[in-house]
Amino acid sequence: MTDSMIGVVAALGSTASWALCGVLFKKLGERLDPVGMTAVKSLAAAFFLAPLLFFAGGVHADGRELALLAASGAVGIAIGDSFFFAALGRLSPLLLAVLLLTCPDVFSGILGILCLGEMPSPAAWCGIALIMIAMAFLMFPVDKSEGGKSTVKGVLFGIAAFACTAVSTVIVKPVMTGAGGMSPFAVTFYRMVSGGLLLVLLALCTGRVKTWARPFKDVRYSAGFMGVVAIVTFGGFALSMAAFKYLDIVTAGALLSLEPVFVLPFMILAGRHKVKAREITGMLLAVAGVLLIAIQGA
Repeated sequence: MTDSMIGVVAALGSTASWALCGVLFKKLGERLDPVGMTAVKSLAAAFFLAPLLFFAGGVHADGRELALLAASGAVGIAIGDSFFFAALGRLSPLLLAVLLLTCPDVFSGILGILCLGEMPSPAAWCGIALIMIAMAFLMFPVDKSEGGKSTVKGVLFGIAAFACTAVSTVIVKPVMTGAGGMSPFAVTFYRMVSGGLLLVLLALCTGRVKTWARPFKDVRYSAGFMGVVAIVTFGGFALSMAAFKYLDIVTAGALLSLEPVFVLPFMILAGRHKVKAREITGMLLAVAGVLLIAIQGA
């Protein structure tokens, strides 16, 4: 299997994982604040990854690599994921799916151009334009019949989340590429440790440890939470890093942006969301744009 094919399979696996776990995290977040959820999720993910890395012989990183991994974890995990979880309950299902799970990858591509010199083809630019038009269909006007689920604050949290995700992806890519590049699992481990420890420090300084720990006294809640974290650790996070390792940022982002295709059935079943014509139009435009970008990178 070629590197490109590995990247494609990894991207699609990550997309499917996030489609499922985004719905589940939204329900779990009803009992835990966004920052607390991010902290526990990050440390649990590092715990799941540690045995794998131990049996693989450990991971060695120099000072520069550790600095980049720490910065990526702080921006993408501690800050970005906290905004992500804060937005979960403030956006309608389809707006959440496309705004938070398509835009990060598009903006990662744009930053890849500016910072890494990865210039998309004219077809890729057309795809990005289609996705931006799709955003307009999904974001405006805000549908009041949804009971206020889509709020201005939710959109702002979403914008902050995808900005952090884009920056953290560009920061970490040099660590994975080139001769002797670090594995996606090791990168994910270091990012989770960095982000998790930063938020634990915040909790200790603000006295919120007991508040964060309270929901986990419920054994069923704890088991469900850890199960979702396990799926998203090996599926969502690690596979997305694999996609960015083996593909250029624009192509990987395009494939990871196929979220609406996977997320719609989960949203309908779990949230009983009645899909509107405007949302379907926006979703189809987003998928068309994503496919256009993916085809040019094939």
